Amino acid sequence: MKSRWTTYKGARVMYCDFSNFKSDVNALRAEVEAADRDIIKEPAASALILVDMRNTVASGPAVELFKESAKLTNSHVKKQAVIGVSGFKRFLADVVARFSGQGMRLFDTEAEAMDWLVGSYDGGHVVGGA
Repeated sequence: MKSRWTTYKGARVMYCDFSNFKSDVNALRAEVEAADRDIIKEPAASALILVDMRNTVASGPAVELFKESAKLTNSHVKKQAVIGVSGFKRFLADVVARFSGQGMRLFDTEAEAMDWLVGSYDGGHVVGGA
């Protein structure tokens, strides 16, 4: 599993590393499901999540996968930031956020995303009411 818990400025953050999944939705599914298993162990509304989507191809099956994941983990997530989403992928992120009710913010850099998650930055593109 590439995804892992990390600490940033004293806060525990789940780094969901969904980067570089070009077209293998089965490998992406395995990674997402492994990350979800860790996230749902957390208390309600407590998990800080960074999702890295750099160099991952957006497809219909991938969007469905993320909708399923969001429904499963939504009640455990306090804040969610996403990097590596631009153009059409940004539109799809908004679709997932609106469908699942799981708000998120989109960022250009990992540092901006992490700073927002721990409360020291107030930027990013809001989707889904985050």
